[in-house]
Amino acid sequence: MTYIVSLFVWYNIKYNRTNWERNQGLFVKYSLPDILPGDERYPAMDTRPNPEDFFDKGFKNRKVFLD
Repeated sequence: MTYIVSLFVWYNIKYNRTNWERNQGLFVKYSLPDILPGDERYPAMDTRPNPEDFFDKGFKNRKVFLD
């Protein structure tokens, strides 16, 4: 039973993620690691410098309605 449930979860995470077109499937949230003073990466730049990059859900990669 555990194997079947893990396959179901893996499939939904890999192939049935939610995006901007539909509100179904699993939402996978990635968070950035904490970088504190004293860390060798301390003045690290954010990988998403524009506010519109947050919670994008694949909207910038769309192929329709580009006008």
